Amino acid sequence: MPSLMTTLRDLQERHKRFVKKVHAFRIPLSPQGKAVAQVVYFSVPVVAGYFIMGWATDRAKAEIQYSDDYDEAKKTSGFGRARATGTGGDGVEAERVKKAMRVTPETASMEDQIAIQNMSLQSYLDSIRHQKKR
Repeated sequence: MPSLMTTLRDLQERHKRFVKKVHAFRIPLSPQGKAVAQVVYFSVPVVAGYFIMGWATDRAKAEIQYSDDYDEAKKTSGFGRARATGTGGDGVEAERVKKAMRVTPETASMEDQIAIQNMSLQSYLDSIRHQKKR
């Protein structure tokens, strides 16, 4: 049974032979062909990076908006204390959460209001995507 080092050396030698064969096969390019190849090799990462940065910017805006809303609701409602202490339900902390989320008996239950806020966040994200398509 060959040792690991012998196997790795053998793999390295096969890789070197393969690389030599690939580099030996060349198609001669004209000066115009070389210029086109240079433009393509340069522009592909630049264009890909542009679109990736656009996606990252949209994602960051959505995350910042979500975290700002969450932090504000947490400050005004005491939501963090309610979850940490295990109180909630019908206590004072739950009433603060309902007030921060503008939940009234006439509008909807707290679960419905959370669903409405999630839909508004989704519409915000959709509007960002729509603006990018223009």
